[in-house]
Amino acid sequence: MIGVGAVAVCMHEDRLLMHQRGTNGPEPGSWGLPGGHVEFGEDPADAAVRECLEETGVTVKAATRLPWHSCYIPEWGTHYVNVSFGCIYLGGDARVVDPHEAPAVEWVPLEDVTGLALWTPLRMMMDAGVFRFPGRER
Repeated sequence: MIGVGAVAVCMHEDRLLMHQRGTNGPEPGSWGLPGGHVEFGEDPADAAVRECLEETGVTVKAATRLPWHSCYIPEWGTHYVNVSFGCIYLGGDARVVDPHEAPAVEWVPLEDVTGLALWTPLRMMMDAGVFRFPGRER
């Protein structure tokens, strides 16, 4: 089975909206981007917007579809196709909405992103060149 995930990539004032993963999934404590499963019949762009609000309290608009990426992680028994969207910040204060899902939510300066313990799918997408951050140019 393949899961489809939508990822919101939102930058504001040279900072990237990120959250720390909670205890309800793999790699608790690692840092990732807002996102999650696409619901049956849901447009992936709408899923990215919804997930961003649900996980961070921030309202965004999906503006640009970024390259998709297949994340195959045998040790987790998962295969996700992630569809990412460059999003425009519309409003809201970045905050913890559900501490089990995301115990920390922050606007991270771009130069600090690669120094974090990154969630494996995000690291895989960065290694594939889906996202480029300072210090990770290929």
